[in-house]
Amino acid sequence: TMKRLIIIPFLCLTINLLADTQTTRIDKNLTIYSDVMRQLDINYVDTLNYDELIKTSINAMLRQVDPYTIYIPESEDDDLRMMTTGKYGGIGAIIMQRDSDVYVSDPYENMPAAENGLLAGDRFISVDGMDCHEKTTKEVSDKLRGKPGTTLKVVVERDGVLITKEIKRRDIHLPAVNYATVLNDSIAYIAFAEFTANSSQEFLITLDQMVQSNNIQRLIIDLRNNGGGLIDEAIKLLGFFLP
Repeated sequence: TMKRLIIIPFLCLTINLLADTQTTRIDKNLTIYSDVMRQLDINYVDTLNYDELIKTSINAMLRQVDPYTIYIPESEDDDLRMMTTGKYGGIGAIIMQRDSDVYVSDPYENMPAAENGLLAGDRFISVDGMDCHEKTTKEVSDKLRGKPGTTLKVVVERDGVLITKEIKRRDIHLPAVNYATVLNDSIAYIAFAEFTANSSQEFLITLDQMVQSNNIQRLIIDLRNNGGGLIDEAIKLLGFFLP
């Protein structure tokens, strides 16, 4: 009993000392980092973009630690919202890159893009004054997204004719299950696009409906092009099948 009373406080003290040492090392390195930034500010020949420098250094650090850990600044909050909830403010259309231009690939039914007459194959000429030629899908997508209720001006080219549209953004919700069917009367096929909030429940409802109306013997879960998302939702989905 005496040994326990002696050892436990010693272990706690050791852990506290290790924690203090680690904190000291972090503080020391942060001080060095801050000093380097100050020296750059004083001595560099041109004006520095501090936000970009910090973002670059953080991303480089995370790449070295873990390629699956990313830094999302506040300015990209819409991207985080889409990854975790499947919702974003926009026009509701999949877009794609072809050579030096960006095209409408698939306007969602009953969404602003489709309701305003945009069609698959329309080539983006400009979005709110931004020339879309030689822009990436991300650059065009960032311009299309925005606060629900705001309006943007889109110019597209279709069969050599320029078409101008004023489109009001809405809250767009991407379904986690983007396609489901039964193959050969016994194989359930589910294309699962995103591990977003409540996506596992959406998957279960889809599967239950297929099981109730068909003689399902096997199941294919298609995760191609699934960008990931919330770990909890992935665990819940696995929990439907594994101990």
